[in-house]
Amino acid sequence: MMLPCLGALERMIADGRASEAEPLLKRIVTASESVIARIDDSNARFYPLCAQAVTLWGLAWARIEPRNPRKIAALVRKFVDEGGYSIRDRMIADFRDALGEQGLLELRDAYSAELAAIPQEDPDDPKSRSREACDRIRARHSLIRNLKAVADGRRDVDGFIDACRLDGDHDWDGIAIGRRLVEAGRHEDALPWIDRAIQGDPDLDPDRPHDEPHGAAMIRALALCGLGRTSEAAETLWIEFERRPCMSTLRDIDRSSAMPGADGPGIRRAFDPASNFQRAIATASRHADVHEALRFLMEAAEYRAAAELILARTADLDGHCYDVLVPMAEALAEPKGAVPAHAAWLCFRALLSSILADGRRNAYGHAAHYLIRMRGLAPRAELGDAQAALDAELAIAHRFKRSFWEAVADEEGAARRRPR
Repeated sequence: MMLPCLGALERMIADGRASEAEPLLKRIVTASESVIARIDDSNARFYPLCAQAVTLWGLAWARIEPRNPRKIAALVRKFVDEGGYSIRDRMIADFRDALGEQGLLELRDAYSAELAAIPQEDPDDPKSRSREACDRIRARHSLIRNLKAVADGRRDVDGFIDACRLDGDHDWDGIAIGRRLVEAGRHEDALPWIDRAIQGDPDLDPDRPHDEPHGAAMIRALALCGLGRTSEAAETLWIEFERRPCMSTLRDIDRSSAMPGADGPGIRRAFDPASNFQRAIATASRHADVHEALRFLMEAAEYRAAAELILARTADLDGHCYDVLVPMAEALAEPKGAVPAHAAWLCFRALLSSILADGRRNAYGHAAHYLIRMRGLAPRAELGDAQAALDAELAIAHRFKRSFWEAVADEEGAARRRPR
C-alpha cells in the first residue's frame, strides 16, 4: 500500500507539485516511524520504503521555491537528532540540494558548536567508563558522524578529514578518506591514507567499512590508475584476488589492465583478458579455503577446473559449507562433456556425512536426497564399489537413525515415480 503512495508522490514532484507533496511526505515519515516501532521488520520490507520516503521528502523541498535554508537546516537537525529508527541516517545527504551551501554551513556551525561543548574523554581515566562518560562518547560520535555527512554534502574532502581527526584520526578512516580523495581527483594524496589503513591492520587486509562501496585494495588501485601506474594497480588487485577470489575483482583487473598510459611514457602493454582469466583460475585453485576457490570457479562456470580441484582436495571438503557444495554438486551431476561425475559424488558424500555425523534430524530429508543422488551417479562415475562400501558403512554406523532411513525409503519411492 505504501509503495504506490510513494510512486504517486514522486510523480507529483516531477510534475511541479512539490509543495503539495511535501506535507504528505512529512506525515508519512512521521507515521511510519511509529509503525516500525510496533512491527517485526526482520525481513526488511518496510524499512526501505520508509527510507525512500525521507529521500523523496528531501527531493520535494529541493523543488520548492522560495525556501529558507536556515529553516530547512533547523528541520533537518531536529529530525536527525530524534533518531527515527535509522531511517533518517542519510537525511543530511537526502536534503543536500534543499539545504544548499548556506543550509549546510548552518548545520556545520551548529554541530561544531555542540561538539565543542562536550569534553573528549581520556581513555586512561577510570571515570571514562561511567554511564555519563559513555553517553558523552556516544553524543560526540553522533555529532562527528553528522559533520562528516555535512562535509560530504559540500563535497569538502578536507572538511571530511578534519571531522575524522576530531575522533582521534583512526587508521580505519583511511579507506573512506582515500575514496573521497580519489573521487576528487587527488590521487597522490589518497595513497598515504590507503597505505596507512593497510599498515594499521595486523593482517594488512583491513575490513571494508559498512558504508563504503570499496575496500582498501580497490581504492588503492583506483588511485594508482589515476596516476598512470596501471601495472601496480593490477598487481594490487591480484593480491586482493588471492585473498578473496571473485569475478568482480577479476573484472576490475581487466579494466585496469586495459587502461592506456601504463608504467611510463610511450609504454603500452598488450592486454589479454584470456590470460588474466587463466591466471585467475590457477590463483583461485591454490586458495587455502577450497570452498572459496569453488565459489569462484562456479561463478566463472569453470566446472572442469572445479571437478579437478574437488578430486585433488577431497579431504578438505566440509559438508557444512552447503551454500557452495549443494549448487556445485547439482551442477557437476549434469553431464557436461568431459566433467567427471566423480566430483559430484564426492560433494554429495561430504554433505551427507556432515548431516549424519551431527545428527541433524531436521536435515535428514536432505541427507536422504543426497544418498539417492549418489546411488544414481555411481554407475556413471564408475564408483559402484565405493557406493556399495558406503551403503554398508551407513547401515552399520547409522542403523539407529530411524527417521533417516524412513526418509531414504520415501526418496527412493519418489525417484522411482519420476519420469525417466
